[in-house]
Amino acid sequence: MQRTWNRRFCAVPALVWIALVGGCDHPPGVLVDAAAEVDAGPDAAADVAPLRSLTRRGLFAQTPVENRFFDPTFALIDGVAWSPFHPLSYDLCPVTRLHQPTPLGQPALRLERPAGQSTGQVVGMAKGAPGPMEVSVWLGRLVGTNVAAYRVALYGLFLDGSGAADLEPDPILAPVVMGGVTWVQHRAYIADGPLSWAYLWITNQDIVPLFITAPVLVRVTAQTRRLWPRIPAALRPLLPLERASWADWQRRLRGRFGGAPR
Repeated sequence: MQRTWNRRFCAVPALVWIALVGGCDHPPGVLVDAAAEVDAGPDAAADVAPLRSLTRRGLFAQTPVENRFFDPTFALIDGVAWSPFHPLSYDLCPVTRLHQPTPLGQPALRLERPAGQSTGQVVGMAKGAPGPMEVSVWLGRLVGTNVAAYRVALYGLFLDGSGAADLEPDPILAPVVMGGVTWVQHRAYIADGPLSWAYLWITNQDIVPLFITAPVLVRVTAQTRRLWPRIPAALRPLLPLERASWADWQRRLRGRFGGAPR
């Protein structure tokens, strides 16, 4: 028994020595530089993945989170958040939500005239607030078509009794061409915002579709007041057609919900 154990004990170092010698390309006792054995070839850098970096993506693309529009991405064409009805015939105006390149990365809405009508219209709802406010929206036409045949205004109940503030093309910001559409930002600065809910009315007066994106209504705070270089928009009473159309739209809301949103 003692002789058998000694044989097994002596066989262990022998097996280790055989494994070392047989599994190595170099003679025993020769030191090998580990760096010399690494050969990835001349194009080794091409196989290395580029370094990743963090990017900032806003919840509503490049529009502010404080946006007071009920649905700034046109997800609800339901007669409340956005209502595409003709002001006289009450026909449904053709509107299409599009995912295409836009100046602020938001979805777009294509507004067309109903068959046999001279205008098409869509109304979007936003929450008003007291104090200075800014309202803006990007409007676009296909490149090379008429850009001026439309109207855009913010309707609401203002403290001085007025009912509308017209949005005008931004005189400082240049038009932007993206995806075959020429985009122009329209805005208005309001000294004292509308009470309760306000409504952005956009009317297309041309047979060519009107593209709409990034409606924004925000309060002008003390931090942003210094960025408010232009004179506030002149408020005006509603025109007879505007007043009749708005009154009819309010009746539609009362018939559907028992009253306008509060």
